[in-house]
Amino acid sequence: MNLETLPQLLTVKDFSRIFSISVPMIYKLLMKGELEARKIGGKTVIDCEEAMRWKSNLPQSKHESINVKKSLKRKIGKKILQKIRLIL
Repeated sequence: MNLETLPQLLTVKDFSRIFSISVPMIYKLLMKGELEARKIGGKTVIDCEEAMRWKSNLPQSKHESINVKKSLKRKIGKKILQKIRLIL
């Protein structure tokens, strides 16, 4: 997903669909100031550049650590991994 493929303005519903988050969560982000929006009449819209800024500020996924653990299991075996857990 990049700026060229997004419309210039996203409705809250569009933002919800594109980024797979609920409409109530979007309004929470707006209230906390983590996301900025504008009003056009009664409609709340989010500029696509703001949407991409918000996306780029999201924290890294914890799934990366899961992949590292799987990789470690294959490379060093379960017994060594259990010893590492005991140390940590």
